[in-house]
Amino acid sequence: MDRGRRALATPRGDISEHVHTHSREQVFHIDESGLIRRHDYTAEPIGGWAKAAHYCLDHQTFDGLVIPTRRRVYPRKPNDERRRRPRLVWIDVTSATVRS
Repeated sequence: MDRGRRALATPRGDISEHVHTHSREQVFHIDESGLIRRHDYTAEPIGGWAKAAHYCLDHQTFDGLVIPTRRRVYPRKPNDERRRRPRLVWIDVTSATVRS
């Protein structure tokens, strides 16, 4: 996971073929407070080799909804550890508004 946090649960999800998604099999690393800290998947439209570790960091509450304000995606090694480089995605959220 990240920053020394330990995953409380790592459910593996097999997504139905009727749902449009980039990856049929996904693994969620959830901490003791119920927040997703890491999301592992394979970007199937790119290829079976495109394995990613997607980190969800610095969760904040906006209008009652908890959102990770820092997201980072790195390639994964065959043993599922993340590679340090290259950083594939870098997203920083500074504000959010929830509309119903």
